[in-house]
Amino acid sequence: MSGSRFSISGLTHSAVREISINSVPQGNTCTQSWNCTAWSTCAGRNQIRVCTDINQCNNVSNKPVELQNCAPTCQVNWSCGNWTTCTKSGNQTRTCSDLRNCGLLTDKPSEFQNCTYQAGGVSGSLIKIVIIAVISIIVAVIVVLVIYLLRSNKRDYDESDRPSSKLGPVIPPDVNYTTGGNKKV
Repeated sequence: MSGSRFSISGLTHSAVREISINSVPQGNTCTQSWNCTAWSTCAGRNQIRVCTDINQCNNVSNKPVELQNCAPTCQVNWSCGNWTTCTKSGNQTRTCSDLRNCGLLTDKPSEFQNCTYQAGGVSGSLIKIVIIAVISIIVAVIVVLVIYLLRSNKRDYDESDRPSSKLGPVIPPDVNYTTGGNKKV
């Protein structure tokens, strides 16, 4: 170390570039040194990576390609089951699997979601439906029974046996109204 400068050497395979104190470029010249991430997984027939100039020369004329076309080796085909019933904690889950077994998680659908728990849920609705059905059956049976009884009473009581109100009151033959007593036969 000399003054306020440090000299680092022996970094040939690292992201840090070795700079010799004696060979600093003169003037406004800057040598680009690009560091690029690995290519992303092929998605939508494209791969990306990010490249940065570790010398920060502010010149992109020699910047490496950051987008390239690709052909995916396996196209995932997701199949998901139905969501579970909403739990009291407000969660639903399902299982999704890749029918082609690519071993990738690309565009995998969510297997978890928030939901609003409703007490009773499906079983409460089912109970309501059953109660309504039972009440409807009971009402139908009562209506049929009433109709049956009315028809059977009508058959037992012949229309011709009824006195007509136009003829006046019906007096049984064994009553004497003048004396107020029964006739003796």
